[in-house]
Amino acid sequence: MKETSVVNVKMAKGDIDVNDATLLVSGLPASPGVAKGKVVMVRDLADLKKVLKGDILVARMTTPDMVPAMQRASGIVTDEGGSTCFAGKTKVLTDNGFKTMEELYETDERLFVSSLNRDSLKIEWKPILACMKRKSNAIEIGCSQTGNMRGNNLILTPDHKMLTYSNCELVDRKISDVLKNNEMLLVANSIPAFRYCRDMNHDKAYLLGALVTDGHIRHNNRRGSVTFCQKDTIEKKYFINSIKTILAEFSGKDVYSYRKKSAGGLIRGRMVVGSNDNYNHTVCSKSFAEELLVIKENLVEIFLKCHEDVIYNFLAGVIDGDGTYNNSRINIYCGKKGLTDVIVVGCLRLGIVPQVTKNRNIDNIQIVENVGKLLSYTKRVKGDYHRVNGVRLFSAKQLLGGFVNDVNVGGRIKPYVERNLLLDFRKIKDKVLPVCSSINKSKLNLIMKSDTRMIRTNFVRDVGEIDVYNITVLDNHNYIVFTDKLTPLLVNNCHAAIVSREMGIPCVVGTEIATKKLKEGMFVTIDATKGKIYSGNVSIALKDQEKPFLMKTKVKVKVIMDLPELAEHAAASGADGVGLLRSEFINMENRVHPVYMIEHGRREEFISHLVESLKKILKAFKGKPVWYRTLDARTDEFRNLKGGEEEPKEDNPMMGWRSIRRSLDQPELLTAEYEAIARVHKAGYKNIGIMIPLVTDNLQVREAKKIFYEHTGIKPVKDIQFGVMIETPAAVQMIDEICKEGISFVSLGTNDLTQFTLAADRNSARIAKLYDEMHPAILRQIHKVITICKKYNIETSICGQAGSKEEMAKFLHKEGIDSVSANVDAVNSIRRTFAKIEGLIK
Repeated sequence: MKETSVVNVKMAKGDIDVNDATLLVSGLPASPGVAKGKVVMVRDLADLKKVLKGDILVARMTTPDMVPAMQRASGIVTDEGGSTCFAGKTKVLTDNGFKTMEELYETDERLFVSSLNRDSLKIEWKPILACMKRKSNAIEIGCSQTGNMRGNNLILTPDHKMLTYSNCELVDRKISDVLKNNEMLLVANSIPAFRYCRDMNHDKAYLLGALVTDGHIRHNNRRGSVTFCQKDTIEKKYFINSIKTILAEFSGKDVYSYRKKSAGGLIRGRMVVGSNDNYNHTVCSKSFAEELLVIKENLVEIFLKCHEDVIYNFLAGVIDGDGTYNNSRINIYCGKKGLTDVIVVGCLRLGIVPQVTKNRNIDNIQIVENVGKLLSYTKRVKGDYHRVNGVRLFSAKQLLGGFVNDVNVGGRIKPYVERNLLLDFRKIKDKVLPVCSSINKSKLNLIMKSDTRMIRTNFVRDVGEIDVYNITVLDNHNYIVFTDKLTPLLVNNCHAAIVSREMGIPCVVGTEIATKKLKEGMFVTIDATKGKIYSGNVSIALKDQEKPFLMKTKVKVKVIMDLPELAEHAAASGADGVGLLRSEFINMENRVHPVYMIEHGRREEFISHLVESLKKILKAFKGKPVWYRTLDARTDEFRNLKGGEEEPKEDNPMMGWRSIRRSLDQPELLTAEYEAIARVHKAGYKNIGIMIPLVTDNLQVREAKKIFYEHTGIKPVKDIQFGVMIETPAAVQMIDEICKEGISFVSLGTNDLTQFTLAADRNSARIAKLYDEMHPAILRQIHKVITICKKYNIETSICGQAGSKEEMAKFLHKEGIDSVSANVDAVNSIRRTFAKIEGLIK
């Protein structure tokens, strides 16, 4: 994930030396490189059509709607935005446990982080795309509900944008502006499971909780033991006996109980021996000790995958071991390294945001949420729970300030706004929502159901210039960082930085004045490695590209593509071909419905555009296979195009009229795609292959092949590669019949295969925890497909997020898959993974 260094080995030619050039504006380097061209100002969406290939797109900020224009640009400059920059020791929770920003920068591992969906306001898991490092001045801020807590700090750059609310809308604010305006920040209210929850025995979870606080596990090559230590008091009798019973049950051994030896020492020359009522309860079992140690060392990752009952039982064991209950709150006293991390992650999985304070080397973890339910799992710590005050709070001013006069019930709401106080969400639901307008009620309801709450922040100190780090996250453009005392804050990404890095387009953000200083049509040179924009054609030292990892492995590594303009960039990765060429962007780039074009005399325009796009990609990947997937857009996507007004409205377009089922119903569209493929094939581009999506039976394959041969005269399989995507359980069950139809290859589309098998909509945040490509049902289907395809000598491949994961890579390698397809930025890391599996590198 490292950002490569700059060396003066090659120059981008220009007629002006950089030392003589006029510097127009400076900003933050978001995507390194050098770009030159004429400035095109984009002030609204209507201006996007002005951006032609090679232009420099200049805007106040970028949005997802601008992506097509950004793809045409040679460089991007924005007023707003900036690298999300934090000190190297800042913690981020990944699917592989807590990592510091420094560790993320150093690793090549493909990792996921929790992120807020901006539409649903629900937390979900998204992959990290890249990690960067730079030097910058930084500040330290503090966070607490009351404003009085000390030490709950975070170090970041003052221009970094945080997530917060303003008038019931999710907004991005520079932390410097948040502090200046005395605003509050967003905290993650909970974290979902990373994958499908796999169960663990509840008693074993409770045992682990007790052992990590009051016990130890010893293990070496010869022997092992598990010991639980507690004072033998009346109030602990049931607790101790419960643990002894569990120890005996799971180890299959007798529990040996003995009193610990008393400790003594000299005090002022006199020997003093302390009394000791502690008893050790031990079982001797090497295998049991080994099993518990493995679980103990991976508790954070386990908590991201297990059922909530497992976590409740573990926390109950911790509370019974080193916890107390008083005044409607649970306090856990933790002095063991790393245990606080485990407890906090467990709490967040349960929708609990604990408060952590420190007393010397002891962490006091205070829990005031779900207390009643936690006490129902404990065996020693008990009490009556009566909670009056709310703990999930929001800024009254930032939520209600714009319409407080409309909801000032009994005159009690306005003082909260005027004094900038935090308001309990229950009061908002009970008092404010019933008197809201329909528009404000809808916005407030979404926030009340969200995975967020709010917290105060304050300026602590200037830190000075340090190394700061930035990660970019897919789709949502935000993620969670943790303060010193593990408060999960939601922080923003720069959209322009993310998109430009994906596309390899030089980009400078956060200039503040680019839209005022730069003029329409002027020629500029961007040095996006240093964040500089110069007037004219300037000679700039080019940045070395990261060298592709070209070691050959048994499993080939291909790329997923959809943009012809990025073909050379993708090919430079050294990929073994294109395992999935998504045709939707190419065929819908002009925002006109393809069938509408064909029916209105524009069939040749459609075909010619596809031919030229295919040639760019096939030329870049000369001698390597390129598998073109026929159109796979859904009805809701078609409806947004010109001519798409008559598209049927489906309750679930993901499972509706799409892919090959639609192509066979509208052969005029399929034959147009086939004709374009035939033209490039006959022009000498023999490396193209056809891939049919969402197949459910062999008859679809037979019909698709028949139409291709009848309209092109080219024999599928014999003269051109012809394959299918295996994305449905039906296709898995029919794989033998599909192979007998005659195909060249299959590509396992794990994204759809997972959602259709597990009945888990991958776009639903609520059931994201059920979506697991490593679920045994998915792995069994992959095994079946690969096994049967080998019998027929048919090539097997996989595309989708699963192929980028190390554990899936190990499984696929063992099964004997032929190739894996992934995004271009992951090619090197995946190939290294296979090289390690095959013992080619360490």
